[in-house]
Amino acid sequence: NSKGVQAIEYWNGGTFDLYQDLTDLQNGVYEISLQGFYRAPGGWDAYNNNYGEDKGTNEVKGYIFCNDSETKFPNYYLTKEKRYTEKLAEGGWVNLEDGTWVPNDRVAVATVFGDNENNYRVTAAALVTDGKLRIGLRDRTGVPSNEWMIWSGFKMKFLGNDPAVVKPVLEAEITKAAALVDKKMYAGDKQAINTAIKASNKAIASEDGNAMFQAYQDLTK
Repeated sequence: NSKGVQAIEYWNGGTFDLYQDLTDLQNGVYEISLQGFYRAPGGWDAYNNNYGEDKGTNEVKGYIFCNDSETKFPNYYLTKEKRYTEKLAEGGWVNLEDGTWVPNDRVAVATVFGDNENNYRVTAAALVTDGKLRIGLRDRTGVPSNEWMIWSGFKMKFLGNDPAVVKPVLEAEITKAAALVDKKMYAGDKQAINTAIKASNKAIASEDGNAMFQAYQDLTK
């Protein structure tokens, strides 16, 4: 578009898994983000199929992901408050029954992305413990259905040991370890696991991201 924003689109192709493997990273929390949205089927059909205002989230089958963490793409129609009351100058647009406008081709979408870097912004975050991170996009549609995914501006940010991300990962490992303790094993092994669980719970109570990250490593080694 006129602001130099580029957008990549995928239409009517069914399931895909597009990713890149990164290695030799510093361990810690990474956040990835982009601007993008998902729509299926075509314009008015999608709107009438409960993709309108505040609806259709469960129908979105496009995701941004990093390792095991994934986030759905934004709903194409968003909410009425976030849609445009007037179409922008470039590209093709659809005028909805409530008088608002949504972009309807790649040029119009690039214009929307360039209008505000937070338009259709979606993020995902993951904890890296072995220097490896897989980042990418996926579509779980299965069968081509006149769907449309489009995105731009892939970014990655290192967040260190953000407790908001480390905590749920550590809690999940505590649950696994607690279930393991109930099984038959050598007394020394059971004691070691219980000690690691106790240390992990203490780290969570401290709300210290670094302590939680260390506890995670100790619990999973």
